[in-house]
Amino acid sequence: RGVYSFCMCPGGTIVNSSHGDGCVAVNGMSYSTRSSSYANSAVVVQTKTHDVARYWGKSEDECSGMDALAYQQHWERAAF
Repeated sequence: RGVYSFCMCPGGTIVNSSHGDGCVAVNGMSYSTRSSSYANSAVVVQTKTHDVARYWGKSEDECSGMDALAYQQHWERAAF
């Protein structure tokens, strides 16, 4: 399973990028001066088809892109 760090941003901040109520999704950014005393970064973990299939109790062949989006929304709501 792929796990890696992503986008170390000195002088950065965390910004809300949620798409709806009751969900948490964030992104990082910095202004051109990078003058904040904070920094931000992220860890990205690969999600595989069998993760989605197991969550829905389906076979991998039965899973659709919409199942994967609903799986993502589940974790965004759980983080809220």
